[in-house]
Amino acid sequence: MAERLAAVGVRALLGHQGATAQPTGAGARLTLVGGDPVDADRVVLAAGRQPRTAGLGMEALGLDVQPGEAINVDGRCRVVGTENVWAVGDVTGIAPFTHTAHYQGRVVAANLAGRQVRADYRGVPRAVYTTPVLAAVGHTEASARAAGIEPIVARAAVSDTVRSTTEGSTQGWLKLLADPRRGTLVGATAMGGYAEEWVSEVSLAVRAEVPVTAHADVVHPFPTYAEVLEGPLWSLAAELSG
Repeated sequence: MAERLAAVGVRALLGHQGATAQPTGAGARLTLVGGDPVDADRVVLAAGRQPRTAGLGMEALGLDVQPGEAINVDGRCRVVGTENVWAVGDVTGIAPFTHTAHYQGRVVAANLAGRQVRADYRGVPRAVYTTPVLAAVGHTEASARAAGIEPIVARAAVSDTVRSTTEGSTQGWLKLLADPRRGTLVGATAMGGYAEEWVSEVSLAVRAEVPVTAHADVVHPFPTYAEVLEGPLWSLAAELSG
């Protein structure tokens, strides 16, 4: 992504901390901690997100939820400490994406209809709609190791697919992570090739703990970007079987 940004004239200053920003006639001037000033056309402050729980009347339910603090829910999305109050979406502080809220809404609806359904967030995908797109699900290498998993890693390039040639869009890559003890995928990160579409296949494999040896037998339509999964899956299956 840094290479793509550089190609359109963006200079990335990684590991720098901004101190102040002052308006100028052409935009703004930023001072950096321990660095030279930087002139910019625009300043975008990405400070993260907090649940908007203030003013919801949670105190009337006997719940002490501070502003910016997530509402604690159980596995069925019921607000902990209540009987008939449910919460979905960003206020829960869980995987704050629109698709997570949709999923939680289905969980709540099922429970209200009398079914005992619990949410499972292992397969919730993440997507950043840049060009090319970034998509991921499950663990990264770092988070897998932090969870006590020493993952087996397999990689592929989007340019390995015929579809990338016919579409004229060969940029991108895929990285799959497998847990050698269980023989299942635990994560994937991808860039390009409409990864936000086919990452759901990996989401299912992570959520359902599909054996890599079985997943490797999935036949994808030709020519599609999803074929990029086949090489890494075969590689992982061979390593796990050996």
